[in-house]
Amino acid sequence: MTQQLDDSTKLFLNDSSRNRYDFANKELALSSIFKWYKEDFVKAKGSVQAFISLYMDSLKGETLVSVQNAPIKYLDYNWSLNEK
Repeated sequence: MTQQLDDSTKLFLNDSSRNRYDFANKELALSSIFKWYKEDFVKAKGSVQAFISLYMDSLKGETLVSVQNAPIKYLDYNWSLNEK
């Protein structure tokens, strides 16, 4: 079960329509899910940035310090995903 959750988390975080990292501006654009459940991610890993750095492939090569300091812009949630 844990591997399945890790795989799903990785797929979600690497979907650039839902989450992305702007290298030029050193800014994260993340799903609103990370805003709504921020406390859970902070509790699990200390910050949203620390949590996503474990799964987001585009952050590879970036230092944890630069990711930790990256401001977060939250993207609008696509509610149509729930209509299927």
